[in-house]
Amino acid sequence: VHVFTELHDSATGWAGTVGTTDAHATLAPAFTLQYFGWDAAGVGDVDGDGVGDLVATHGSHIAATKGSPVLVYGPIAAGSHDIAGAEATFTGDGTTYPWHAANVNPVGDHNGDGLDDFLVGNPNVATGYPTYGGGGTLYLYHGAHN
Repeated sequence: VHVFTELHDSATGWAGTVGTTDAHATLAPAFTLQYFGWDAAGVGDVDGDGVGDLVATHGSHIAATKGSPVLVYGPIAAGSHDIAGAEATFTGDGTTYPWHAANVNPVGDHNGDGLDDFLVGNPNVATGYPTYGGGGTLYLYHGAHN
């Protein structure tokens, strides 16, 4: 997952063509085959520090590389980061393949506590191995102060 900042300048406008080498920060797992970055979203300020936070998901259905979404608090420092240092890893319900192709969406302050909340959708948690039309689960996570 590449994080880009300062792509817009009030005097010159948008930066134009941008490549991965222009990223402010890069988040990645320590090993491959995880499909990390299947989905990623700025989820607002879930920890109440005044800075936006990020959730990124995996899309793996390979048992050895179970795709667990991760929460990373902002601000994200410049450079490359191993997701093992994420603030939270969501491990699902313990089924064989808990997070195949998970999606994430911000929902604002759903419960009215002043902190942003987010949804993680897991289309195949009910069936294990990816099958189409097999159901799934939607999880709502409430923000919390550090």
